[in-house]
Amino acid sequence: MRKLQKNLILSVLVSSTLLISGCSIFPQKVKPIEVVTKPIERAPLNLREPKLEGLTVPQWIVVTPENSEGVWAKLTEQGNKSALFALTEDGYQELAVLMSALRGLITEQKVIIQKYKEYYEQQKEVKVKQ
Repeated sequence: MRKLQKNLILSVLVSSTLLISGCSIFPQKVKPIEVVTKPIERAPLNLREPKLEGLTVPQWIVVTPENSEGVWAKLTEQGNKSALFALTEDGYQELAVLMSALRGLITEQKVIIQKYKEYYEQQKEVKVKQ
């Protein structure tokens, strides 16, 4: 019985050692992995300039208490529907500041787009020179 226990323990130890070590007992040559890197060409941007054709400039009419009746009469005479959109002096200043900020954002976006174009075109020129 004692001998059977020793044989059983010995066989468990040997089999667990083989399982843990796997195939490392029998060394095999492993091929090294070769890493090859190559640059990826950038896709062209194909951005077109936005066209501002067809945009009309609104006509502003300054309405004061002195000329309000004449302005209403002229609008009615021209067949326009009677509606009045008004700004206070402060409101007009806020509108002017807002329009200025929008112009600045548009200009900034144009610069960003131009820089992207230069970046992509520069890469193409470098490849041609090589």
